[in-house]
Amino acid sequence: MEERQVEYIWPSKENFPGKEQNMGLKNFMLPESSDYEKIKEYALKNYTFDGYDEEKGYLLKPIEDIIYKNMKEYKGVYYQFEKTNCWDGDLTDKLVVWFPPLSDKFTVNAEMRYFAWPNQRWSSLMKRVPHNTSILRIADTNLITGSFFQNTVNFPDYEDNVQNLIKKIAKENHIEKENIFLVGESRGAVGAFLHGLWGDYPMVLLDPLLDRSIFWEEFKDNCDTTFSFDLVPTSFLERYNHLLASTLLTPNKIKLITSDNVTGSYPFLKKLHLEKITLLNLNYKMLFNRNAFYSHGTFAWNNYNILLRYLNEFLIDVDITLEKDELQFDWENWSVRLPDTSRTFYFKILDDSLKVVRTSYNVEDNKENKLNFSIKTSFKKNSKYKISFELKRNEKSFFLGKLYLCTENKEQLINRNKIEQKEETYFAYYTFISDDSYRFISLFSEDYVKDWEVDIININIQLL
Repeated sequence: MEERQVEYIWPSKENFPGKEQNMGLKNFMLPESSDYEKIKEYALKNYTFDGYDEEKGYLLKPIEDIIYKNMKEYKGVYYQFEKTNCWDGDLTDKLVVWFPPLSDKFTVNAEMRYFAWPNQRWSSLMKRVPHNTSILRIADTNLITGSFFQNTVNFPDYEDNVQNLIKKIAKENHIEKENIFLVGESRGAVGAFLHGLWGDYPMVLLDPLLDRSIFWEEFKDNCDTTFSFDLVPTSFLERYNHLLASTLLTPNKIKLITSDNVTGSYPFLKKLHLEKITLLNLNYKMLFNRNAFYSHGTFAWNNYNILLRYLNEFLIDVDITLEKDELQFDWENWSVRLPDTSRTFYFKILDDSLKVVRTSYNVEDNKENKLNFSIKTSFKKNSKYKISFELKRNEKSFFLGKLYLCTENKEQLINRNKIEQKEETYFAYYTFISDDSYRFISLFSEDYVKDWEVDIININIQLL
């Protein structure tokens, strides 16, 4: 592929006569000017502004040649992935997909326009969400300043590539679809809305701008401040209502935060199919006069924590169960106590049994590579015993294999010598002579594969 060259351009004086050429990218935003049409041609060739030279002018370069901080590329989509640093088994693995707002339209720094970088409140998102939440941040790398994550003639598979990137990251990190959540504010909310409806992902949206006309009205010069030209629709309402009509998401999975005091967005959001969404009208009062665009910007900037509140509600609900039934599980009659926690096994107390699951962790530490059941009465040395495990039968349960008797510095392997199957349960029996005064019955991680699980109804130890 032939390497494309960077180019420099100066604005003509026709746009803002009598003014200096230091107005940044606004010099090129006036429709029906030769400069505007020239920049549109560059946009269609996938060039964008990314720098300024006092002698040469404004720098235009191919989008693929921009140097992004800590970002990767997937089929023309630039992204940053921050993996959770929590160890396996803490909480369910989840993914938040963040779509950035358009924070600075006039900067010559392309990454700032595409990715809103640096934006400290979003870059610190990992500190503000529950454990086991990874974050995928997607830049709006299309046209000069982004295309609100919509397809354009120069990037006709943009939306497909974003969808496939989300699936790719989720698959690589073993995250189930129902645990993926999309979030964004302003332009980012427009993108999160589109891709949430496309992929049926729950979403939290802070004041999405479903009509771009407020960008044109931002200045009396009627500039196209997003460089969208005629390549991106002015209104997204018709398309989004069409997507809402066919979405599989229930209204409580589509949360839109706005205020009837924000004239640039609220009237358009009220034209959505309201029975398909949860529209949250915040009682927010502007303290000084703002035009439609700035009222939107002020609202979005000041209510980031409201968005976090609803995002965290989604994330926390993944691991919350509303308890209604009385516990039938009779662990007090067991011959052992409930097990200690471990990195290599986790357990859940069910209504009628104890579920034990092998995690994906492999550790060499002898204290972490096993699951210990403390025995209520220690084994007697040189005595014969029989251990009976009563286990539930289900599609996921596997037979219990090797067991060990353990103290802090010694262990004895005991093998299962009998299985007795019944209609809904089965029994695993271990008969042996204890060679020491052991205090624990243990499962070693090396004997069980990832995702092995068993539901234990009872553990009984009998001295023979």
